[in-house]
Amino acid sequence: MKDTLLAVILTAVFVAGLFTYAFAQEDSVPCGSSLVAADIYSPDYSGRSQDGHSIIDTGTLIAQLGINYYRRIKGHWPSSWAEVAELGLAPRYLEGWKGELIDPDNADLSFYGDFYYDATVKPNGEARLVQYSNSDGLTTWYVPLKPTPTYADFFPAMDSVAPQCAVPCEKLPVFSSYLDDENRLVYFGMLGMMSHGIKLFKKLYNRPPYNIEELFDSGLCGITRETINPLTGKPFYGDAREYDVFYDYLDDTRFKLTHIEENGRIPNYAFSY
Repeated sequence: MKDTLLAVILTAVFVAGLFTYAFAQEDSVPCGSSLVAADIYSPDYSGRSQDGHSIIDTGTLIAQLGINYYRRIKGHWPSSWAEVAELGLAPRYLEGWKGELIDPDNADLSFYGDFYYDATVKPNGEARLVQYSNSDGLTTWYVPLKPTPTYADFFPAMDSVAPQCAVPCEKLPVFSSYLDDENRLVYFGMLGMMSHGIKLFKKLYNRPPYNIEELFDSGLCGITRETINPLTGKPFYGDAREYDVFYDYLDDTRFKLTHIEENGRIPNYAFSY
């Protein structure tokens, strides 16, 4: 009960500033098109459900998440998608609707669903993605990337809430101390990418992944079997070894994903990464 109370309080503080990334491009066919989903999505496209009835534009969603987590870690927008990939938050190239490779740093939109990252910051503080969305070659969608609070904003707020929680304060880290350790922040960002990937997986398959390898192989989270954990210098295993992660499929509606502390200790608190 105490752990649950603490998790609720810390999550409330953290979620208050989470960015909203939309499933706005889940429609089976872009607006204004006479095509059907079978014409524009490969049968084995990672964002297509097994029955073919649900479509998620995984490329733009992974790009939105990766760019937002970069900003959460660094405190500013990346100047290029390559910077996001260099942190390990996502692959350098993303998947197109028919299996094409998308380079978010290439502004030449050459096929249906292709997009790029426009790092020019607007007066309102937003960056954006620009996507080629119609077969006439003239229509583009603009996906806004809104500025949201960073880890530097969240962690001091979490420190201020922690003493009010039921779990003894000495069992909690000083969250703001993580701000001096970029590897730790990147690690949290990677867990955030995994968490959102699990939610996408559930949306397509009506269940969480059975194990973390199924998540990594799905193409839905930006993190793969080859991603290097910045705290260990090795891939993620999901089995609660020191500074790795712990993933547990509970049932078709529930899962557990948490970071792991020294000596493989599972923390007695939780927050949304």
